Amino acid sequence: MNASWIRPVALFAGIGLVTLLSSGKASAFKLAPAITGARVTAVAAGSPAQRVGLEAGDVIVGINNQPVRTIDDLPSLIGGNSRVTLLIRDVRTGKYNQSDVSPSHGRLGIRFVMTTVPEVVIPPLTNTRKP
Repeated sequence: MNASWIRPVALFAGIGLVTLLSSGKASAFKLAPAITGARVTAVAAGSPAQRVGLEAGDVIVGINNQPVRTIDDLPSLIGGNSRVTLLIRDVRTGKYNQSDVSPSHGRLGIRFVMTTVPEVVIPPLTNTRKP
């Protein structure tokens, strides 16, 4: 997906409606352009990613002050570097964190998918029913 597109979502009575807008049209509606990143889906035990605290759901949005926009960016930005700085969006708290990590043979030990970074943090649902 082109990084200049964003996807606002509107929900109506349980039915999801997804509309794609170009960044030009998004700015007409005063919407911020979408940030893309690599959403971590799995972290290998004992990997560099696990050692710095990466968890499934975290989104890597930058490496060494360069944005992660495509699926090829993550391996190319890590390359043969012995140490890289990751900019991570913790979707559980909504905070951005930086972590220095030393890749092992050019790898962090994660599986990932490309995604847009959510603007809003949705807290987990809690059981509000009383026994």
